[in-house]
Amino acid sequence: MHYCWVATFDGFIETNIDALTTSLDALFPGHFLPKRNEGSFVINGTIPDEFMIVSKVPGFSGAFLLYSYDRAADPDVAAEPLDDAYRSALSIAAIGGSDEPALRFIGSALAHLAPPDAAFLIDIETGQFIRFSADVRARMPRESPFEPPP
Repeated sequence: MHYCWVATFDGFIETNIDALTTSLDALFPGHFLPKRNEGSFVINGTIPDEFMIVSKVPGFSGAFLLYSYDRAADPDVAAEPLDDAYRSALSIAAIGGSDEPALRFIGSALAHLAPPDAAFLIDIETGQFIRFSADVRARMPRESPFEPPP
């Protein structure tokens, strides 16, 4: 399993443990809050703006890395093909768990966390990118928007 989806957007979102935990608990009520020794949780990663998420939500379980990137804070980055479409990115990668629950978590979490101005959704493994439309956002929690609808 090697899943990583990235949402690109022009704005800024607050990414810290408290904000992410609160937002994920709004998506999965009672699973991330209150904080406890057992269950789902968010911790700091090994680099700034990186977080490890462990989800024990039935049907959405697995371990994930979330990374938030603000290009305005890193002006020396080489130009990207989609530079005009975004200044920020939010990625979630599966690092443990089984395929279907991991994809459901990534899709649900990115659909929930990405701001309304999200421009593109990118599948890092395949290199596919699609417009982050309302239809894509609605499909993400239940199926891969990179595949044609059934």
